[in-house]
Amino acid sequence: MMSSPYASLQEELVFNFSKRILGPHSLFCPDNFGHSKEPADLVWVADRCAILMYMQRSVASYEKKTRHNLKQLRKWLRKWRAGQPLCGRTAGASGTVTSFELHFTDIDHIVGLSVIGDGELGCEYHADLVRENFAHKLAACSTITERCLLELARMGAGPRDIVHWLSHLHGHRRRITEGQLIGAIRFKDSADLVLVRETIAATQGPVFALPSAIDQSSADKFLGNAQAYVAATFGSVRGHEVDTDDIGRLTVDLTLSDIYWFGILSALYASRTAAPGKHGPLVLGAKRRSGIYDLRFVLAANSKALRERFPDLAGAIGDTPGLTMLQSLDVGRDSPWGMLLFHPRTGPSYLRLQIEQLRSATLSAI
Repeated sequence: MMSSPYASLQEELVFNFSKRILGPHSLFCPDNFGHSKEPADLVWVADRCAILMYMQRSVASYEKKTRHNLKQLRKWLRKWRAGQPLCGRTAGASGTVTSFELHFTDIDHIVGLSVIGDGELGCEYHADLVRENFAHKLAACSTITERCLLELARMGAGPRDIVHWLSHLHGHRRRITEGQLIGAIRFKDSADLVLVRETIAATQGPVFALPSAIDQSSADKFLGNAQAYVAATFGSVRGHEVDTDDIGRLTVDLTLSDIYWFGILSALYASRTAAPGKHGPLVLGAKRRSGIYDLRFVLAANSKALRERFPDLAGAIGDTPGLTMLQSLDVGRDSPWGMLLFHPRTGPSYLRLQIEQLRSATLSAI
């Protein structure tokens, strides 16, 4: 068996969840407090909402592992409310270190995530715990397995995707197996890919090298290619000049479907844009509505063509909340050069709205 390149589960989760997020973001392993006590194993904070993750791996029963995690969550909620700050730090893509000191008053909603591995497993929503701790701002709480969380992380999921699956568990109102949740995650992943593909095909014409149906093996192969384009495009704009809170707040609110859209268009337009010395389109672009956001993607054969068309593009981009990704093939089709234009939102994030809806559904249920 090959050894893992990661020192811990937390390290692998941070690496995978962070791959597509731009700007500084509050995804970190918190510092200990008191007598080496941990507030949580991993914390993700966005738009005054905190996801606290607690991890327990043992051959013990499902109940014992879950009880351990939820006890740690309850203890920390009391400490946090009493005045103990949540501290930690993370290194950004540009090498800068961001430190956090979050007080209970800095957060409006808390999501508890109990993550278990080995032995007896299961996935379950803990509605009773939410009702008992609503005064401590606990808005949602579930137990899932390590494998389920890693599945989401490796796909490139974000906080909104995590909350979606907590809502899925809340709808079951009972414990389900790890296999049932992973099956649902994979089916939705493939279905999202097909839906995005069909939407693009309806406006852009046939999309190359895509699976014609929901088939996991062919979908996985294409997604690997699409995500490589996304990584190259997002990676090309990482750096100090884009390390702003606004970009972090916007990109953390994107879903997997949004990421697939960027990835498919990156690959599609790279195949259709004229190569040096060839005739064909020099600039291609598309637009997608995602909730309150307008997402736009523009790819040019070279930066000269991009500069020449930029006055026209600026008018089409507008100033609605959203993200515009500009990509140029100057340095090659496998290593595109990219930049971002963005307009931050003024209202609450979709993540926040999803958490509030789940909280209301939990508290109103009999």
